[in-house]
Amino acid sequence: MMLENVGRYFIEDHGCGRKSIRFQVEGRIEDTLSNSRGELFTSDKVFDFFHGFEEIDNFQLIEKSKGNFDLLCVPNNGTDINRERIAQEFKKFYSPDAFIKPYIVKTIKAEDGGKFRFVKSKSFGEI
Repeated sequence: MMLENVGRYFIEDHGCGRKSIRFQVEGRIEDTLSNSRGELFTSDKVFDFFHGFEEIDNFQLIEKSKGNFDLLCVPNNGTDINRERIAQEFKKFYSPDAFIKPYIVKTIKAEDGGKFRFVKSKSFGEI
């Protein structure tokens, strides 16, 4: 399977005197989500959203089907995680018609190759 990057490019001057186009890699296509409005959510964007919750130390968002998610949450220093609030905030962030089921876990396993994926997209082929 060929892995492809997702990112954006900038054509404006970036302050160093060079006039070339810059490309900022924001993640892999396999870790990118799209909602019912066609908006893209890279793993960086999802990472920033979930790490905005002080009670979450680590997470993994797993897309089971389009708009249907499991969320694995590792609490920060044993604090309580308000699953209902996180689900509500995720709907505001991603899409009102999304369904997310948060689970509290002690740890999240890395992939076989040792890398950790914060987002696992099932629908990336539609992007």
